[in-house]
Amino acid sequence: MMLQETQPEQQLLCARALWLIGVCGTDLPNQHWSAAYPLLVHYMSVQDLVLSLTALGAVLAMTAVVLEEASALEQAEEAVLHMQRQIQRVRQLQQQQQQAHQQQQQQGRDAGREGGGLLREMPWQQERFLQEQEQDLQVRRWPCKSLLWHLL
Repeated sequence: MMLQETQPEQQLLCARALWLIGVCGTDLPNQHWSAAYPLLVHYMSVQDLVLSLTALGAVLAMTAVVLEEASALEQAEEAVLHMQRQIQRVRQLQQQQQQAHQQQQQQGRDAGREGGGLLREMPWQQERFLQEQEQDLQVRRWPCKSLLWHLL
């Protein structure tokens, strides 16, 4: 309901309502924004300067919120695209590693057929893994041996 501009009390109430929309209008649920904007636009065109400026301030405040939310959405979309590119890079690296591993296995098989043996061609990571497993086995074997001596 539009207030008429003739009565000072109504103009004062209208100015307060417009000010309140400007200050708290950003907290309005989205479904009420569609009703608030036409009301504010109407009061921007009235002849009372106080009402017009108050309505303008409210429109500017609400527009600033819309622009901030749009900017946040754009940044979120950019972040999603960045993450998708990172995931794609990781997948490519995984494929390259798998291919390199398959080539190493094939080279090891070829070397084994030629008499070179697979153990000489074993990468250092696998050798280190075997050494760690041997150490772990020795550490686990020690309590078993001590228990065996107690039982005897």
